[in-house]
Amino acid sequence: MKLLKVLVLLVALALSIAGCKNIEVEEPVAAVAGKVVKVVDGDTLHVYNKKGTYKIRLSGIDAPERGQAYGKRAREHLQELVAGKQVIAIVESKDRYGRYVANVKCQSRDVCAEMLQAGYAWHYTQYSSNKYYADLQREAKRARRGLWVDKKPQAPWDYRKEKRAGE
Repeated sequence: MKLLKVLVLLVALALSIAGCKNIEVEEPVAAVAGKVVKVVDGDTLHVYNKKGTYKIRLSGIDAPERGQAYGKRAREHLQELVAGKQVIAIVESKDRYGRYVANVKCQSRDVCAEMLQAGYAWHYTQYSSNKYYADLQREAKRARRGLWVDKKPQAPWDYRKEKRAGE
């Protein structure tokens, strides 16, 4: 499975370098190459290409929600990284909200890793066992970057659970 993902990434990268804006793949979508036209929050964005607009949820991380502490700053940081830029999203699955869960590359950089390194996302260990991501979060926490300035920042999954309980 990992070999297939690497192969899809290499094909997507080769096509994007060749000037292709889109990779035509039979459903389910395996990769999306296009321009980021909207950053919804710190872990969700919209990618447009000639086939349409795709809602992408970043894989392996969970960023603060919009109404949560650091939610606005997480969104702003993601905007700085990808807004208006060409990206390649290697799709892993589709979530219950219809978003493609994907590892996103922008200018050869792992966007999820960038969010973790800056301290604007948690490594989402419920869905990811990526040791590199765990190390990046640990380093951001140690260096007190981003949301790690707070001694006990609230994880987004706890925030969402609290919000649901209050409804």
